[in-house]
Amino acid sequence: MFLLFLPVFGFSNRITVCLTCPISTIQQAIDTAKEGDEIFIKKGIYKEYDIVIDKSLSIIGENYPIIDGESKGEIITIIANYVSITGIQVQNVGTSYIKDQAGIRVKKSKHFKLQSNRLRNTFFGIYLEHARDGEVINNEVIGEAIAEMSSGNGIHAWYCKNIKIEDNWVTNHRDGIYFEFVDKSCNSRH
Repeated sequence: MFLLFLPVFGFSNRITVCLTCPISTIQQAIDTAKEGDEIFIKKGIYKEYDIVIDKSLSIIGENYPIIDGESKGEIITIIANYVSITGIQVQNVGTSYIKDQAGIRVKKSKHFKLQSNRLRNTFFGIYLEHARDGEVINNEVIGEAIAEMSSGNGIHAWYCKNIKIEDNWVTNHRDGIYFEFVDKSCNSRH
């Protein structure tokens, strides 16, 4: 029920992102990619925010490359089905009392997997919104909230179904893991 199966699109390409590569930003790699491609991000600091993943992709980081939003807004928004993100560090979302800004937002998507990522200084760490059939496994979500009202939740699931949240480390957020209108989902630790 919780396994991620990427659909078969034929041959998939690997797109490498590095600060000195022809493709030097994550959004440029996503825009260039085709359905089912893999984006491999080399170690480095990428100053980006409002990254939108609008196609089925696998994103893999080498030694936790840092995506630094410089407190300008939400960093990654997933709006496609069959997306996986592994091994990246997302940091510095910025505080907003008008928008629930997140390090990684999954919006109306199915069959996603967020695994072994690090989120630092995010208002909301991982925000799942009308998402289903996904996994959030082995992520570290560390906020910098001084007071409860200056932070969102570490992992927030809103109107979700069939979500597996397992073995995550969350600290310094309003709530660690928060379920709101969630069905057939679990938070477990083995």
